[in-house]
Amino acid sequence: MKIRLYLIFSFLLCGLVPATAQQSGKDAGAVDSVQNFYDMTLEQLMGLELTVASTQAMTTREAPGIVTLITEEEIESSSARDLMDILRMVPGFDFCVDVEGVVGVAVRGNWSHEGKALLLIDGLEMNENLYSTLQFGSHYPVQNIKRIEIIRGPGSAMYGGNAEYAVINIISKTPEELSGGNARITYGQMTGVSGQYSADVVAGNQFKDFGIAVNVYSGKAIRSDRTYTDFEGGSYDMEDHSDLQSTFINIGMQYKKLQFRGIIDKYSVDSKDNYDLITTNTYPVKFDSYIGELKQDIAITKKLVITPRVNLKIQLPWRCDVEILNKEVKYFDVQSSRYTGGFNSIWSPADKLNISGGAEYFYDIAQQIGSDVFVSNQSGTLDYNNTAVFAQVSWKNKIADINAGARYNYNDRFASSFVPRISVVKVFEKMHFKLLYSEAYRAPNTENIDLNPDIGPEQTTVIEFEAGVKLLPSIYLTGNVYDITTKDPIIFFYDNSTDQDGYLNASQTGTQGVEFKLQWKFPKGYVDLSYGYYSAANKNDLEANAVPGNKEALLAIPNHEFTLASNFQLSKRLSLAPSACFMGSRYGVIGIDATDNPIIDEFEPVLLLNISLQANELLVKGLSAGISMFNLLDQKESYLQPYTGGHAELPGRSRELVVNVAYKFTKK
Repeated sequence: MKIRLYLIFSFLLCGLVPATAQQSGKDAGAVDSVQNFYDMTLEQLMGLELTVASTQAMTTREAPGIVTLITEEEIESSSARDLMDILRMVPGFDFCVDVEGVVGVAVRGNWSHEGKALLLIDGLEMNENLYSTLQFGSHYPVQNIKRIEIIRGPGSAMYGGNAEYAVINIISKTPEELSGGNARITYGQMTGVSGQYSADVVAGNQFKDFGIAVNVYSGKAIRSDRTYTDFEGGSYDMEDHSDLQSTFINIGMQYKKLQFRGIIDKYSVDSKDNYDLITTNTYPVKFDSYIGELKQDIAITKKLVITPRVNLKIQLPWRCDVEILNKEVKYFDVQSSRYTGGFNSIWSPADKLNISGGAEYFYDIAQQIGSDVFVSNQSGTLDYNNTAVFAQVSWKNKIADINAGARYNYNDRFASSFVPRISVVKVFEKMHFKLLYSEAYRAPNTENIDLNPDIGPEQTTVIEFEAGVKLLPSIYLTGNVYDITTKDPIIFFYDNSTDQDGYLNASQTGTQGVEFKLQWKFPKGYVDLSYGYYSAANKNDLEANAVPGNKEALLAIPNHEFTLASNFQLSKRLSLAPSACFMGSRYGVIGIDATDNPIIDEFEPVLLLNISLQANELLVKGLSAGISMFNLLDQKESYLQPYTGGHAELPGRSRELVVNVAYKFTKK
C-alpha cells in the first residue's frame, strides 16, 4: 500500500462531510449511562463515555485513540460464548495457534500473543508474567461485563510494556448497578458431542459506605470436535483430547474511597499437538493466576486527586506438572510473582485543562517449583525490578483538543524505554477528525531474559488518522488509516532438530492498513458493519512469518476481514441477533520438505454466520432464556500458526447449538 492511498482515503472521507457542519465543544450526545439502550438514538449511543485512552471520561469521537466501546446490551444480545466471540467482531482482531493447543490474539496483522496486547479486568492486568501471553477459548467469562473499552492501537505511554498494539479494558458491574444479582447456565451441543457447559453466579449490593460484588464462573468446553493432523501424518480426534476448563472468581469491595479487587483465574488446555508432533498421551497445560489490589482515592484539593495502590500477582502459567511419558513433552512448573506499588494523580487546574501522571515500581521473581534451574544463571530463581514514570496533558481549545503524554521505563535487566504520544482531535456536530502519533514498547519478560540475557525491548512507532461523518441522522461512518513500524522485535524460534526454543531481537516488522465501521442505530435495534485490511509490504523483514511471493500477507492472518453485528427487538421481550465474520484468504504452513523447510499454501476464505434469539421475562419476572447457533454453515474454522514453528493447522469448533437460561434477582 503506497502513501497515495492514505491521501485518497482522507480526501474521500472529507468529501463526505457536509460543508455546513458546526463545531461542538462537547460531543453533543454525551450521556452517562446505558439505560434504555434499544431506545437510544445514534447521537445518544455515540455519547457513551469511556476512559481507556485517557484519564478523563470521553466519548469514542473525543478519545485520543482509535477506540471501540462494547456495551452490556450488545454482549447479552449476541449470546457470546466467551471473550473471543466478542473480539472477533472488532476490526483488526484475529486468532492464531501458538503451541500446545493454546490460541492467542493478533492485532492489525501483527502476532500479538506475547506481550503486545494488554488485557485489563477491572484494572488488573491478566497477562501472565513469564511470557506475557493471553489464552483464548472458553476463557474470561462475559456474563458480568458492564462494558468493554478497546484501544485498537498502542497504549504503552499509559499502560506500560504489554500494551504495544492494543489494550482491552473490561469493566464489571458495580455493587450499586447489580443491587442483587443473577445466575446463568449455558449448554452447547455440536453434532454428536457436547460442546460446552458452564454456570455463572453474580451478586452484589451497596450498603451505604460499603459495597461488594462477587462473580463466580465455572465452565468446560472442547476446542474442537474435528481431527488434528501433524506434518508427519499422525492424527487424533480432538473431541476427547482438547478440553478447555475455566474457573474464574472476581471479588470487588469498596468502603468509602478505599477499594479492593481480587481475581482467581484457573484455566487449563488439554493438548496432544505439543510443538510439532502429536504426543502419545494427552497433557493438561495449566494457567493459574491469583491477583489482588488495594487502592484509595485521596482528594488533596477539589482539583487534585491522588490514588496510591499496591498489587500482588502470583501466577503459574504454562504449567505441565504431571507424569510425562518418555519425555515427549517438557516438564514445566514455575511460579511467577510480581509485587507492585505506585500512584496515579489527576489535576484539573482549569475547566479545559487536565494533567495526570504517576509512578510505578514492580519487582518480579520467578521460582522453579521442582528441581529444574533457569538456563541463564543455573539457579532456581530469577528476578528483576522495574521503575516507570508517566504523565499526560489534555487541553481543550477552540482549534482542537490536544493530548500529549510520555512514559519512561527503567529495568535493571535490559535497556530503558521512552515512549511519547500526541493526538489532535476535532469534533464537530456531524463529523470528527483524529491525528495520532504514538510510540510504544514491548518489555522483555522472564523467559525472554532467561533464554537470552542480551535481549532488549522492541520499539514501535504508530501513525494514525481517523475521520467520521454522520451520513444520515441514524447512520455514522468512521474510517481510519494506520502505519505500524516495530524495530528490534522480540521473536520466538523453535529448532525442530534440537528440540530447543529461544528468543532474539530481529530487525523490523509492522503493517499498514485501513479500517471502516458503519453504525446504523434505529428504534429497537442496530446494525454495525466493519471492514479491516492490512498490508506488510515494505514493513516486514522477518522470514519466520513471511509469505513467499506475497509481501502484503503475513502467515495465518487474513489481509481482508468483514464483520456484521446486529440486533432487532421483535417485541418487548424478544430479540433476534444475527452476526457474521468473513475472513479472507490466509496463508499457512502445510508441511515440511526434505530439507526441513516449511511448505506454505493458501487457505480458502471462511464465513462464520451466527444467530441468537433471546427472550426476557419468561413466566416470572427476571427469568430469561436464549438459543443460538454458531457457525451456522459449519465452516471449517481453524487456527494457523503465525510463524514457522512446526505446528499444523489447529481445527476449531463445528456448528454448535447453544442454550442459556438466566435469572436476575434484585434487592427489594
